Amino acid sequence: MATPDRLDLNSASKEALDEIDGLKGHGHEIVRYREERGGFTGVEQLDEVPGLTGKVGPETMRRLKSAAADPFKKRRIQLPTSGPSFALGEDAIALSGSGNPVPPLLDQRRANSGSNSG
Repeated sequence: MATPDRLDLNSASKEALDEIDGLKGHGHEIVRYREERGGFTGVEQLDEVPGLTGKVGPETMRRLKSAAADPFKKRRIQLPTSGPSFALGEDAIALSGSGNPVPPLLDQRRANSGSNSG
């Protein structure tokens, strides 16, 4: 009987992970860990997943692989829900009123330089 391909921790679904002996019932935690950190760099990182610390045996590890995580993949970031807020990107341009943030800055610079001469 052929050996099945190893399951990739960085692309496997929660359901597929739940089917692996030694991981049953922990698919959700594994996917969450993967999403929060941008992926696994090695199968040994399973030991860092809440609920799996010290519980993943070598038999389970042999059934898994970890294709290199993309270091540029977007990671979920928890932002505070209170405090100051800042306009970013297109919002900042829209707030300038002109659709282009440069002219208001130039106008302000011209106004400031004119008031200093004289």
